[in-house]
Amino acid sequence: MEKLGFSYQRLLKFKDVLEKRKGVSDWWLLTRPREWQYKPAFHLYSQRFGRSSSFGFSEEKKFVIQDGNAFDFKSSNYTKKDYYFYLALFCSSTFDRLLSIYSKRIMKGYDLGKAQIKNIPIVDVCNNHIRETEIYYQMVDIGVRLTEGESYLRYKADSLVKTFYPDEEKIY
Repeated sequence: MEKLGFSYQRLLKFKDVLEKRKGVSDWWLLTRPREWQYKPAFHLYSQRFGRSSSFGFSEEKKFVIQDGNAFDFKSSNYTKKDYYFYLALFCSSTFDRLLSIYSKRIMKGYDLGKAQIKNIPIVDVCNNHIRETEIYYQMVDIGVRLTEGESYLRYKADSLVKTFYPDEEKIY
């Protein structure tokens, strides 16, 4: 465990709390490990409960989600740019409105688990020639910049996302 350097030092600070978890044989292990967590891959991720500001993406492929969700695109047709596109989409106020319709409200946010959000209508960049549009590239750029900490761009994404949801009255 000491060979892990930074991770070990970070976890060591919480050893007392981590040792008290039920069902975990070693204090440094995940509470509920998932198969996908052991395979380096791109993932959009979110907190377990939250709203549009609760999503993220990392290119580094070396993070494990302890108490949250990872969104895995089953098809190999999705590119890294697509992940950035979806990050911008999920970080928009339109997505908050969709969460309010399709997900279970929990305190100041929503349950972002698969069962709660599976019916949200999400545009598919693989099937609709979306990748060929200027809006796609603008959304990708916003997604990249969101990962760099430019959270104010969430509001710029709002106007672009509405392009994909033109019947506002139906989802608001």
